[in-house]
Amino acid sequence: TRNDVPNETLTADFFRNGGWKDRHEAAHFVRNSATGLRRLSFDCARFPQTYSNKCLLPLPGPSAGTLITAKKRGPLTGLGKAKFGMSAHATAAALGGESAVMELDGGESRTILRTRTTLYGRTFNGFYNVLPSGFGLVLLKWSEFLNEDACVSEAQKIATNLSKDYGPADQFGYYEEGQKLLHYSWLFGNGATITLTNLDMKDGDCPLTLTYASKAEAE
Repeated sequence: TRNDVPNETLTADFFRNGGWKDRHEAAHFVRNSATGLRRLSFDCARFPQTYSNKCLLPLPGPSAGTLITAKKRGPLTGLGKAKFGMSAHATAAALGGESAVMELDGGESRTILRTRTTLYGRTFNGFYNVLPSGFGLVLLKWSEFLNEDACVSEAQKIATNLSKDYGPADQFGYYEEGQKLLHYSWLFGNGATITLTNLDMKDGDCPLTLTYASKAEAE
């Protein structure tokens, strides 16, 4: 109740008095007087919000309708000739051979192949991630110096082309009130996903990221 909410509190005091025991966080407000930051987030399962960044936790899993649509779409097997599960050598061959890709240092458990990938009339920088279990994720990155409206328009053009291939996006949402940061996603029958975002956008810069991920990578 309102009278139970203190004007100020310390984290140590909160946990000294039981912490989250018998309590459920419904909302969370953060204020930083040094930076001017003010942020209010909600439990979106109880209080649905228009913008995803107002939620305390990620939104709930796919709805029954989304799962039915995903099943109708069938599996997502990869991108073009690069099929999920391929070895690094086979993935490189599918991308045009060793001369067409650059191998980046992904650490001991990951190989990253970089190449240029043309899709929907655009040339992306493609980063194909190969785990010991095989190829499972590609990040396609495209950027241009554009204003906010033009950036959103470019994302919508790509989303339109994806919708022609796979049907309307299962989820679409803005991540802030200015409606410049957005996220589209498609789910497939084998649990793989496609996502399109511009969440890295800064003033005067429009980065679009298109991700194709196998079920294991999507999780």
